[in-house]
Amino acid sequence: MIELRFYGLLRLESGIKSLCIEAGSIKELYARAEEKHPILTQDKLKNCIILINGKRAKGNARLNSGDVVQFLSPSA
Repeated sequence: MIELRFYGLLRLESGIKSLCIEAGSIKELYARAEEKHPILTQDKLKNCIILINGKRAKGNARLNSGDVVQFLSPSA
C-alpha cells in the first residue's frame, strides 16, 4: 500500500488529508486516485510538487509498498 498525503489548495478543495492506494508507479497512482476520488483529477495531481518518502520525485517514478507520497499544490 502507498500512503498519499495532500497539502495546500488540493487538500482544501478535496477535503482529503490522506489516502491509501495500491500502485507501482506515480502514473498508475494518478489514475487510481482519480478512480477512488474523482475530485483528485490527474491534471490536479500532475501540477503538484511530488515527494516520495520526503524526497522530490518525478512523474515517472516507481513506487514500493510502504512509500509515502506527498502532493504539495504549487501555492503550498
